[in-house]
Amino acid sequence: MPDDDPLGRQHWIAAALDALVEGGLAAVAVEPLARVLDVTKGSFYWHFKGRSELVSAVAEHWARVGADLVAQLAEIDDPAERVRRFLSLARSVPRHVRIEGALSAAATHPAVAPTMAGVVASRLAFLEAAYAELGCDDAAERATVSYAFYLGTVHLLRTASGRLSDHDALSGYFERAAALHLSSS
Repeated sequence: MPDDDPLGRQHWIAAALDALVEGGLAAVAVEPLARVLDVTKGSFYWHFKGRSELVSAVAEHWARVGADLVAQLAEIDDPAERVRRFLSLARSVPRHVRIEGALSAAATHPAVAPTMAGVVASRLAFLEAAYAELGCDDAAERATVSYAFYLGTVHLLRTASGRLSDHDALSGYFERAAALHLSSS
């Protein structure tokens, strides 16, 4: 959320997040953002050295929000419920997921890659710890499969939202998938 500064760094990040959601990483460009914010490009360069620094700031902002969501899940006592809730993030936090989808599509971009790698590692560790707590000998593999399911869902919601628009059907889909991920066999 933008701070109280008439036009601060956070305003640029917020505008870039909106552009990212609407048009992907290519839409995060200085001139169009300056038009949206009704300022000159000079304002941008007051806050950022260049576009890559803005893209990095956007990725870092998204990572902090995601880390806060996962930290809330870590407080849940039941590890199976932690996994279920993590998997459901893909459908329960739409804007965050749209940002994630756009950043995932740009995961090899030099300004995105380090942040994305850190997020993936921490989420896999979170899931692996939950599966280990459940007594699964294959906790690392289950974590990887669960995270792949999560990312696949993010991608489907971003690209095939018409097919997944029925909330009840989507809830059933998540419950079946969570049961598969959490089954002992």
